[in-house]
Amino acid sequence: MCRVATLQIVLPPKFGPLPKPRLRYNLHDLKGGPNGETKTKQLHPEFKGQVVLEALSEQSSQAELCRRHNLSEDQLSKWKQQVVENVGSLFVSTEQQSSEAAERIAHLEQLVGRLTVALDIQKKSSDVVRPKLTEQREIVAALRTDYSVRQICEVLGFTRSNLYYPPKQDPYEEVLRAEIETLALRYPKYGYRRITKLLQRLGYTVGCKRVARLMKDANLSVAVKRLCQTTTCVEGAHPYVNRLETLDVSRCDQVWVGDITYVRLKGCFIYVCLLMDVFTRMIRGWQVSRHLTQPLTLKPLEQALRHSVPEIHHSDQGVQYLSNPYLSTLTEHGIEISVARRGCPWENGYAERLIRTLKEEEVHLNDYETITEARNRIGHFIEQVYHQKRPHLALDYLTPMEFEKQTLD
Repeated sequence: MCRVATLQIVLPPKFGPLPKPRLRYNLHDLKGGPNGETKTKQLHPEFKGQVVLEALSEQSSQAELCRRHNLSEDQLSKWKQQVVENVGSLFVSTEQQSSEAAERIAHLEQLVGRLTVALDIQKKSSDVVRPKLTEQREIVAALRTDYSVRQICEVLGFTRSNLYYPPKQDPYEEVLRAEIETLALRYPKYGYRRITKLLQRLGYTVGCKRVARLMKDANLSVAVKRLCQTTTCVEGAHPYVNRLETLDVSRCDQVWVGDITYVRLKGCFIYVCLLMDVFTRMIRGWQVSRHLTQPLTLKPLEQALRHSVPEIHHSDQGVQYLSNPYLSTLTEHGIEISVARRGCPWENGYAERLIRTLKEEEVHLNDYETITEARNRIGHFIEQVYHQKRPHLALDYLTPMEFEKQTLD
């Protein structure tokens, strides 16, 4: 049977009566269990206070108290020191303690709030601008003297496994990077889809996502600025409508579209007229002139009609396309006339897209000195690049010449 010891303290009258001790502790908890094993003491604060008061009353020596309660002298000295250091707080009013605690809590809450917002901003900004793996390694290496790798990765959103295990280097990817840079320099306005098709034509086995990633890493991604410009329209009503709204273009020379654009030279402008077959994307005729007059559109039309005749001719409401000589030429060859509505450039979208390609991939990349130089460079782009080398999305990434040949065969 276990014996239970009850602590009773008798103090001199100057200390006043003490409350009756409430603590009862088992001797096994102080000296070990019934089988001799040692247990960790869990002493109640009231017990500690009563022992310290008994030590301060000097009725018994410190060694005798320690022996009686099975305590070490260092432990009792520590308790006495704590009582002496905190004795001043006994004379502070409860209201003052509550006020100080409330101010401290409010300050800590504000601090936690600011740190939470700062951490949230840090994590969101790291998601928007994600450091490369080499940069992540440098950041961790600079901070790990003060913080653990786990803490750094949790705050900055890094993946620890990427830091411990270096990625495998693919030598094939370096070859791809070099080839992509070469193609991007040759065709600076080509996006990742067209670059992918060019690589596949050269024999590389690669997908769009990989090319897009490599172009983004090399800062070669293309951001196209879309512009829309219009020409002068014919005033008054005319009997022509847009015949392409519900038309399914399914054969060569079913629909030709035409449009005009300008090119800036030093000190003046010149004008370019284009005439394209919608189905094959082949340019049937083109002309460069200093003047925005009737021959600018009529001459390429007459040249194109010597080789083939379309079923429908589509254009905007520019005065050059709705002039009597131009309309008479179309009527003589039995060609139906289709016209886009005023203020709706998207209804002549095929021609607008062709002009955008010409501007982005040829005109904007050069600074022509004379009209002769402009005519030669634009002619080279149309005949050698656009027709024979440039893959087209609408043609399943074939060139216009390849698609026309495939269709005719």
